[in-house]
Amino acid sequence: MRAWRERAWEEARLLNPGFLGLIMWSAAAGCREATGAGLPFQFAFLVAPVTLHKGTREALPRSTRTSVAAWLEE
Repeated sequence: MRAWRERAWEEARLLNPGFLGLIMWSAAAGCREATGAGLPFQFAFLVAPVTLHKGTREALPRSTRTSVAAWLEE
């Protein structure tokens, strides 16, 4: 892994722990609002990659009716 000072500015900012923490908090708050329950532990590992990676975001189903298992199977 490269040192922080050797990284592109965009990469360094996207991997900033405070920024990633805000993304995780937003996901947990959104999950609580939508379902009334907390963010499942295993989904916490999907939040940053799905949020930050454009190809993954574009491959997501357009409807929340599609389960994660069905989406991953596709």
